[in-house]
Amino acid sequence: MGEVASHGRTVVFVSHNMSAIANFCPRSIWMERGRVREIGRTNEIVAHYLADGGSDTGALEFTAENAPGSDHIKLYALRMRSSAGLSTTNFSTSEPIEVEMEYEILQPAKGLRTGLLLLGREGEIILSTKDLDSYSPEYARKPGRYVSRCTLPAHFLNAGRFYLTCNSDIPGVQMNFDVARAMAFSVEVAGDSIGGMLPSQRNGLLRMALPWTVTPAA
Repeated sequence: MGEVASHGRTVVFVSHNMSAIANFCPRSIWMERGRVREIGRTNEIVAHYLADGGSDTGALEFTAENAPGSDHIKLYALRMRSSAGLSTTNFSTSEPIEVEMEYEILQPAKGLRTGLLLLGREGEIILSTKDLDSYSPEYARKPGRYVSRCTLPAHFLNAGRFYLTCNSDIPGVQMNFDVARAMAFSVEVAGDSIGGMLPSQRNGLLRMALPWTVTPAA
């Protein structure tokens, strides 16, 4: 794309991938509901876009009238909890982070699943996970209320600002809901020794310790 632009052509790049936009575009236009919301330098637009919206209380609740979903499922809540079980969006690197989605199944649908996207500060996808990762096309939840929970282990994320997107789909059939950047949360270095003498200097988005072996050279 950069090569095409270098020949004097105008390239319009439309995407929700903040990392790609930051890499390819020096200036950006933020469109919302068909209207221009902001025009400016890409790094500023990306920062404003990611900071906009997203619950900061640790709980995002919906009513029957505004619950995202389809004729198969309705989302009623997205929550984050600390190791003490408290609803919050502020965590330390040394504690696990529990995420839960509460929803209602309106009618059985084979293969229906819910999931999460974990995003970094610039919108880059860190991981994607589903509550039906071991996919069974014959599995169908009966109508009723459910809570799907996922735990990010202690020492997994480094210090920084992160975002959660929650979604539900029936693979190959339909998307039921996709709530982008539904929750923003922060992680601070506290109470761990990952990184050795200078734990706060660990680089990168992830913080977990990997197994190493040290042996004398032959």
